[in-house]
Amino acid sequence: MMIKIIYSLIISVLVAVLISCGNDENSNKQIPSGVFNGIFAKEEVMILTWGNTAHVLSNNDITSILSSSNTQMEINFLISDSEPIDNDLDIGSADTVMHITGLGRLYDSHIDTLREVNVFGWFTETSFILTIADADNDGDKMLLSASTTSNNNATLAQLKGTYFILDIGGSMTIDNTGLISGSDNNGCEYEGDINIPNTDINIYKIFLTVFNCSSSGHYGGLGTFDHSSDNFIFSVSNKKRLLQYRLLK
Repeated sequence: MMIKIIYSLIISVLVAVLISCGNDENSNKQIPSGVFNGIFAKEEVMILTWGNTAHVLSNNDITSILSSSNTQMEINFLISDSEPIDNDLDIGSADTVMHITGLGRLYDSHIDTLREVNVFGWFTETSFILTIADADNDGDKMLLSASTTSNNNATLAQLKGTYFILDIGGSMTIDNTGLISGSDNNGCEYEGDINIPNTDINIYKIFLTVFNCSSSGHYGGLGTFDHSSDNFIFSVSNKKRLLQYRLLK
């Protein structure tokens, strides 16, 4: 009896080690970092990526089979697995096309709720073909290609300034060290910090604290600076909600 127990324990440990090794191998694979533009559910979207995390931002209300009403939504998803596939998609050479799956969170700002979705599809260094689905439907397609703004250098010096918060009003100030301060017309106050993971890619990591309003909490996310319009665009999230900001200098 004791021998059987010991044998079972050994098998369990070996299985755990194999699973861990597989997860480590997958965790070393990353989607390309940068700014991508495209279409999701017939609407224009922008996706900001760093590591295996992506934030999807939309300018307009999305009419989608994922939504019961015409509301603005944001999606945050984590790529959880990737592997090479045979190339029959005409989106890259056979050794650069990768299959991915993941989990996402779809946010409805009108009713302040998050809903889990499944993500699967393919990507190359310059494009994504994804399906975003939940338990009630087969999903909406997301087609993305790399933006030329991805190659713009990221610097705190160019972010420095006072910005008007589009859509909700108010202002945010970013100093030359990346510190954020400000307030909006809904009574929210802001403090935060910005850092640059790679100066060659137009992506900024955002850490934001919101207080004195219904959105109070600590958030983290990604942003990008639009040199052509002096807009700083970012999306941040926590366990309860996703927030999207467009700032005009």
